[in-house]
Amino acid sequence: AAQPRQGRPSVEGRRTAARAALDPAAMRRRGRKIGGFSMARLVVLQIATRTAASIAGARLAHPALAKQLVRSSSSVPLNIAEGAGRFGRDRLQHYRIAYGSCLEAKTTVEILVLSGLLDRETGRRWWADLHRVGGPMLIASALWGLMKSLQ
Repeated sequence: AAQPRQGRPSVEGRRTAARAALDPAAMRRRGRKIGGFSMARLVVLQIATRTAASIAGARLAHPALAKQLVRSSSSVPLNIAEGAGRFGRDRLQHYRIAYGSCLEAKTTVEILVLSGLLDRETGRRWWADLHRVGGPMLIASALWGLMKSLQ
């Protein structure tokens, strides 16, 4: 096997270091930021992105509500990401839009479940994902906290 050059880690070593650098638990301990994102924003962004991708990949019986759900759920991570790159009132406005979109997506999920157009288990999972981030922390309350910190 070829030896890596002196002083430079192997490819696998660099991959391991990159994974460790992006590990949320390790980053919380170090208090690091990724590209302007604090850990709180990054966790909210990760959960919101996964939820939006799950919703976008689903086949729903009601085309108009399906489109609305995809638009509102994808608006959440997009506005969090855009807001993180802005400053002052612009940042606050994007977090407000993300917050409103999150509430809109949750309500759309409720409508779909109550009307029988979405099975309860999927609806509960999506609603919970839109409602929480990693435990008791809520996307909505996390966004609310971020907005309050900017006012």
